[in-house]
Amino acid sequence: MYDLQDARLSRRKTIALQLNAWGVTCGVLIPVIIFVYQVFHWGTTLKWPPFPVRWLFDACGIGLDAVYKQADWTLLGWMARVFLDLPLGVVSLVVVIFSASLIGRLIDPD
Repeated sequence: MYDLQDARLSRRKTIALQLNAWGVTCGVLIPVIIFVYQVFHWGTTLKWPPFPVRWLFDACGIGLDAVYKQADWTLLGWMARVFLDLPLGVVSLVVVIFSASLIGRLIDPD
């Protein structure tokens, strides 16, 4: 007989699948929108607008002077600068798909 426990499990599985689908959709759309804007901007001004991760922090008003002005940081500073100079579209793709997968696994571990 179909009991309450089975209903909870199937509901949990449905939510996990929907979250994965939304996460993958957003993870693909965000870089595509960024790329389309870059192509549009390049087509109108003939200048390619770079959108590194650093741009997101600048848009939020978070200063990164400590990362870029510290010359005595060896490996940690270099890794932070490399991450901040990665393209925003690629990083958003990886972060959104990874987080959607992680949330889906937490909701439904099967």
